[in-house]
Amino acid sequence: MSILSPFPTPPSWLQRIYRGALKQCALLVVALAVLAGCSPKTSSTAAAVGAGYPEPESMGAMLFKQRCSDCHVPPPPASRKAHDWPQIVGRMQNHRIMNNFAPITNDEMRQILDYLQKHAAG
Repeated sequence: MSILSPFPTPPSWLQRIYRGALKQCALLVVALAVLAGCSPKTSSTAAAVGAGYPEPESMGAMLFKQRCSDCHVPPPPASRKAHDWPQIVGRMQNHRIMNNFAPITNDEMRQILDYLQKHAAG
């Protein structure tokens, strides 16, 4: 028994098993972290962004997909009403600035909003 612990010290054979198991767990955690770091950040985002957007080759669609997919999968324009988009885009601009992403320029913002409002719900 140790002065620092009220529990008896386990036998040396059990301590070796614990140390071996801890080493294996640590190696597994490191391996998973390395594998997670090897996958491209936007692989699933890029695939999701490419599908289901109206006029995908328009400048507004391309800016919307490019700028918004820095942080998340952009929602389809029809997921909101036209009058909701300015507030949402403004809020996302604030998130970009707070998270040290380059802000959306005024010209880009106008093109993105035009695109979103043109293809918004109802």
